[in-house]
Amino acid sequence: MSLLIGCNSDFKSSDKSYQYIPKGFNTIIKINSLNEFISQARNNEVFKALKLNDSFDSIKILNYLNSKQDIFLAVNDNKYIIVTQNDSTLMSEDSKLQIDWSESKNKIHKVAVDTSISFIRIINSVFVASNDEALLNTIKKDIEARDLYQLIETTNPTSVASVIYLDHSPEFDKLIYPNLLFDSGYKQPKVFDLDLIEHGFSYSGVISSKDDIHNFLLSFKNTLPQKNFGLSIAPATASEFVSLTFNDYSIFNHNISQLTKRNVDSLQTNFLKYANEVSYISTDSKKAISVHVLDTNLALDYIENKSFKESYRNIDIYTLAQNNFFKSRLLPFIDLEFSEFLTVYDDFVIVSHSIDYLKEIISSAQSGNTLINSDLYQSVKNNLTQESSLLQYKNSKVLSEILNADLKDFDSNFLQLTHENGHALINGVVQ
Repeated sequence: MSLLIGCNSDFKSSDKSYQYIPKGFNTIIKINSLNEFISQARNNEVFKALKLNDSFDSIKILNYLNSKQDIFLAVNDNKYIIVTQNDSTLMSEDSKLQIDWSESKNKIHKVAVDTSISFIRIINSVFVASNDEALLNTIKKDIEARDLYQLIETTNPTSVASVIYLDHSPEFDKLIYPNLLFDSGYKQPKVFDLDLIEHGFSYSGVISSKDDIHNFLLSFKNTLPQKNFGLSIAPATASEFVSLTFNDYSIFNHNISQLTKRNVDSLQTNFLKYANEVSYISTDSKKAISVHVLDTNLALDYIENKSFKESYRNIDIYTLAQNNFFKSRLLPFIDLEFSEFLTVYDDFVIVSHSIDYLKEIISSAQSGNTLINSDLYQSVKNNLTQESSLLQYKNSKVLSEILNADLKDFDSNFLQLTHENGHALINGVVQ
């Protein structure tokens, strides 16, 4: 059933609608373009996996809103509340149901929309709707929630929508990085702006990297992001790619050692001191690590107990006596239990448990069939920056496993994190 709220004139007040969002709601969606967002959220499998649309099917009243202002949807389990500025055009004019607000502006009205029940109230200039009548009875303006208001003010008004997580966001955390936040003990506000692109969406935002034992974003503290060179060595067929960059490995090494409570590596015999990027590459069960170094000759000299194995396409391949160098060294970002084989290609030192995978990487690099040249990357590169502290790519199979959903139509899944001034700037594309 359609709805019409009739009033003689628009209410005028300095009240901001989001000041009526009650405490106790962890997820708040600020919707700037309602029709676009609802259409995308209801039909997008990734949105479903992220549980961004869990309540939409039951919130039928959203279909009849026509707000010229931002709409805020706060959800918590099965409870929701909608707030926006009220005006005479807020609801469809062809409605069969008319509500006469003249009898009492603060009266709570019960309305049936299709099969769902909503309760509506106008407070000053603010329209409020919820499926919880008791909540509307007690709702009042809150001018003390400054942290929330500051987060709202940082959102991009030109985005289709913005999502604010005040506490935890388990599903979105999986998209960002399965182990990045270490465990559920890490609870910091997160803000993401969402925009629609062809066959997918992009998102950007900020995560606080507060000094917290659970926060592995601090691995990049006091480092500068670098170019993600590993894209030019990873095969286009890679199922997963993770790039970690830093301008000084000793700082990165110290940070990650503190967070994992392991001994700091000695750099006297560690070739990683010449590195500004370490990348993880996998294609199904085949795994490798590439290290972009400033001087491959010096780096190779520091790698002891290596012996020549064979040449492939004029590239030497070695066997390593110490084949567990990368085991646990770069957790929680990267782990390679065994790395028996090593090769050097251009500015990369590459290790793998499989000599065949090294050959595959060499062949792909020589033919230019790499991730950076792939259609997957080229189609989204304009949504990404050239430098980041962390860059990850996951194909549809890996993404489906992480989010426990069938996402076979989404193959271009890139995420960037850039540590900056105590925060991590996030930039991602799902397409």
